[in-house]
Amino acid sequence: TFVMSQIWVVVFANHQEKLIAGFSFEAMVWYVFITELILTSQPQIILTLGEEIKSGNVAYILTKPYSFMAYYFHFSFGRTLVTMLIKVLFGVAVLSWFVALSNITFFTILATIIAVILALMLNFMIAGSISLFAFWLEDVRSMRFIYQKIVFIFPDLLNQKRFKKYCIKEQNKG
Repeated sequence: TFVMSQIWVVVFANHQEKLIAGFSFEAMVWYVFITELILTSQPQIILTLGEEIKSGNVAYILTKPYSFMAYYFHFSFGRTLVTMLIKVLFGVAVLSWFVALSNITFFTILATIIAVILALMLNFMIAGSISLFAFWLEDVRSMRFIYQKIVFIFPDLLNQKRFKKYCIKEQNKG
């Protein structure tokens, strides 16, 4: 988070306006914090489910009167929430020391919590689907590696595309 926030320090230092594409420096640092929080708080569900399938333990779990995927979803979600709570308490304390907590309302916090929960659910659905390939493939680590790289790169690409549109618009003004 520190390295990514330093990138935004340089970007905002080289720009005359306080907002870039509608975002302030503080908003971008909090955005980086939230995305890093989501990415680093989740257990390695692809490896866990892949190993359960590869080892044959899935046959034992499937005989239970509950859903295999629902069991691992709740296991993953509970573990993620505990990890996130610890990181949020520490991260908010540290970040609020360096960056202002401006324009944060109850609605902002509620919308952020809903967005994080939906992101965790979406990630589990994709990761769970990838892990089910272990029924056909010997190992799902390579697929996990590819998915992990897509998750790390894709949000930044969307942000860069939006930033690029803004820069082109600003250049055409002048």
